[in-house]
Amino acid sequence: MRESAEKVLAFFVNSSIHVALAVTSLSLITLIEFQISWDRDLMFFIFFGAIAGYNFIKFGGFGRSYHRRLAKNIRIILIFSVVSIGALAYFALQLNFWVLLWSMLLGFLTLLYALPVFGRQRNLRMVGGVKVYIIAGIWSGVSVLLPVIHASLPITSQVGLELFQRFLFVLVLLLPFEIRDLKYDDVALKTIPQQIGIMKTKALGFLLLLLFVLVEMLQHREQGYLATVILVALVTAGMLAEAGKDQSRYYSSFWVEGIPLLWLVALILFRYLFYCFPPFVS
Repeated sequence: MRESAEKVLAFFVNSSIHVALAVTSLSLITLIEFQISWDRDLMFFIFFGAIAGYNFIKFGGFGRSYHRRLAKNIRIILIFSVVSIGALAYFALQLNFWVLLWSMLLGFLTLLYALPVFGRQRNLRMVGGVKVYIIAGIWSGVSVLLPVIHASLPITSQVGLELFQRFLFVLVLLLPFEIRDLKYDDVALKTIPQQIGIMKTKALGFLLLLLFVLVEMLQHREQGYLATVILVALVTAGMLAEAGKDQSRYYSSFWVEGIPLLWLVALILFRYLFYCFPPFVS
């Protein structure tokens, strides 16, 4: 039973289902925050797009290490990826031109990140010091801009603040991964921990989380939103504080990457409390 559970968990993480749920959760948070109606086609487009994009990077770009580690399961994951691409194409046909245009721009950035378009097997990932900023930018664009554009909302200063706040959050979320990969990353990547060390990386993350909370205060939303952001910031800070080079197998790839799901659930619960029981929470 335990072995079966471990195989299911391994497939859940390695096939990028977990990271796709994280990206989709952030997109659903945007729907709630901007009071945008639920749209099945957009959410499934984002979900399957994340699976297709991440698996392309893993297995089609620079993922030779994944090939070695996942030799037994790679065929199943590749078949699953092909099915996901088919689903992505179906839901893409249901979306409007502007969503598809922005999706293509973000997808093109993903291609530049994965493929050796700069010669000598170099891609954007191999350009020193930019890896985490590209990933944070793509996540932010997908989870904030696509829902806003799909709803035909204007790109206001509030959208800009939301985009900046989401960028900060994803950037901090990536730091435990950067710390974990210190043993494997080429020094030419110039990751944040490589440049300033683990302790200063954590200190930087704490400062960015403080800014993450301050941006929420600037938006003057209901108390339920601020309470949720503070909770998420505290949980993320705790996970970052415990991150190390020798962390457990799923510390970052499951627990840290699961924080967006926690944010979504907490936002729904806090909003329920503040709307249904105002005397209790005031």
